[in-house]
Formats: sequence, structure tokens, C-alpha cells
Amino acid sequence: MTATLVRAEHGQPLPERAEAVPSPGAGKPMTCRYCLAPGRWHTTVGGAWIPMEPDPFPAYRVPARHRWRIAPDGTALPLGRAVPADTCRVSHFSVCPARPAPLESPELLARWRSHGGRG
Repeated sequence: MTATLVRAEHGQPLPERAEAVPSPGAGKPMTCRYCLAPGRWHTTVGGAWIPMEPDPFPAYRVPARHRWRIAPDGTALPLGRAVPADTCRVSHFSVCPARPAPLESPELLARWRSHGGRG
């Protein structure tokens, strides 16, 4: 027996499969032209676009200058200082093998290597 879900405002049954609607803060999908890694484009407060890695990182394992957060509206903001329990996002520029290896962080270096970096 299956339960019928009902929309409260109209009393109409929901479709069997609802299409996933990306949230406004999800960013625009991208693929790096150098390493073919997936990511998402986000705007900064200044209006520039920055490619971000799709997964969060533990903030305590990422140097402060590489830490970002994504606001609910999708804007990428520098995070800087963080408490150990925080997570952060990282720009793809920090881990793309088309750039020098990020030797100051084992976490970033591991991601750089997973994208094809040899070092």
C-alpha cells in the first residue's frame, strides 16, 4: 500500500517523481578544462566568478587563506578564521594540478593529487 502525498495548498497529489530543483545557492556546474574535475561556479561579493570544489573540507585542515563559505544566496565569501568543528569550501584554483602543489596542507595536497597532480 502506498501513501498519497497531498499538496496542502491545492489538495492535488504530488507526482511520483519530483524533478530536483537546484537551490539558489547551489552555483553553476562546471568542469575544469585542465584536469576535468567537477566543481561549481559561484560569484564573490565583488561580482567575480570563482570555481569551487563541490565538497566541504574540515576547516582546521585547510589554511585560513584557502577557506571559503557559500552564503544561502550562492555568494562565495572568504571564511578566514574558523573554529575546529567548522567546515569550509575550497576554490578549485587551490587544488587544480595546472597550478603548483599546495604543500602547506596535506588535505589540499591529497585533493590536488586526486585531480591528477604529480608531485
